[in-house]
Order: sequence, then structure tokens, then C-alpha cells
Amino acid sequence: MNAMARDRRGPPWWTVVKTLVLTALILFLPVQAAGVAEMEISGFSVVQETGGTKWTIRARTATYRDEMEVILDAVTAEMASGGVREVSVTGDTGRYDAEKQILFLEGNVVARTVRGLHLRAETVRWNGTGAFLEAWGGVELTNGPILVRGGSARYTPGTGTALVMGKVMTILETGRISP
Repeated sequence: MNAMARDRRGPPWWTVVKTLVLTALILFLPVQAAGVAEMEISGFSVVQETGGTKWTIRARTATYRDEMEVILDAVTAEMASGGVREVSVTGDTGRYDAEKQILFLEGNVVARTVRGLHLRAETVRWNGTGAFLEAWGGVELTNGPILVRGGSARYTPGTGTALVMGKVMTILETGRISP
């Protein structure tokens, strides 16, 4: 009689398989929210190559809002050319458009270049296909003792050119304070 009861329930491994499949479906299938597929993952990383330049974007978490846009949290991005890291950028949050290869970063955005430039801003747009950075809001660009402040900036890694615009102020820090 015990053998009959076990046959009706099925083998114990089948219950485990059903539980694993159901759990996988719940965790990995996109959730429908207002007609838009949405999925959140931890440990996001994407690497793309554009014209010999390698772009790496990492984030603590990523939420896929549709097939081409990703919302990011705790973001770092790097651009390398010829195996040399040209630019690294960090920001609190971001949005990545894979189709256009554009990364938007917001909150405590800091960019550093191999040439010694440091850029701080509220918002940065990193254009992968155009190979340039644009920054807005409280822009500060430093290189050694020179600090340049302005409303916006554009940096082109290929040429090392930085242009600061909008109420520009340049400060030379000599390390001495005059009486």
C-alpha cells in the first residue's frame, strides 16, 4: 500500500524540479508594469567596442525598462583605447541606451582622464558613438593647480580637448594665501 501512495504522488525528485522551475519563472521573467516589461538584476556589466575603443559600464543594480534602456545604480564606466584606460567616470545613478550607445549619469559624477583632468558635475552624458563627454550643472574641471568652473563642459578623449562654457571662472591655486 505504501508503494501505491508513492506512485500517485510521483517521485520525490519531481517535486524538487517543479519547485525549482516555478522559482526560476518567478525570479527571472520580466514583470509587467503599466504595459512595460521590467526586470531588475544585481551586478550589471556591459562591454562594447566602438571604432577600436572599448567601453565598459558596471553598476550595482540595473533595471531593464524596455529592450534598449537600462536604469542603473552606483555606476562606473571606463573607456580604453589600445589597452590604455583613457577615461573613468562614476555616478550615483544612470541610464544607458544600448541602441544609441549613450550613458547618462547623475549625482556626484566624477570623471578622470589619463591626461590628469578631473571633472565634477551634477549630470554627464557619455556618447559612445561620438566618443565625447558632456557635463551640466556645477561643472568643475581641474588639472594640477588650475580649477575651471562653469555651467557646462565637453571633453573629447581622442584629442584631450576640454571646453568649459557658461559663466566660466578660472582659479589658479598657488598654495599660498596672501594677507
